[in-house]
Amino acid sequence: MPVAQFSQHAHDYDCHAAIQKANAKKLLTLALSESAEPFKICDLGCGTGYLGTLISKEVKDFCLTSCDSSKEMLEISQTKLPKGKCRFLEGSLPTDNAY
Repeated sequence: MPVAQFSQHAHDYDCHAAIQKANAKKLLTLALSESAEPFKICDLGCGTGYLGTLISKEVKDFCLTSCDSSKEMLEISQTKLPKGKCRFLEGSLPTDNAY
């Protein structure tokens, strides 16, 4: 789906993202079982921030970079995630390679 379509549907995306939500929960469970805190996480294609929201509820010590090509998705994500522990990148990947 092109970026414009994701952007157009950003405000109702969560209502239709059951598969994405289920996979986010599985991914977090796997990550928590394989790693120790502190976590430095990059969420590529973060959408509205569902995975970041799960992380902020389950993990005390983390730093999250949320990336998405849709400005509208990132704007929604920013309203859900804790300030100071998250940074947001539109349409690009982090350049620090620390993940």
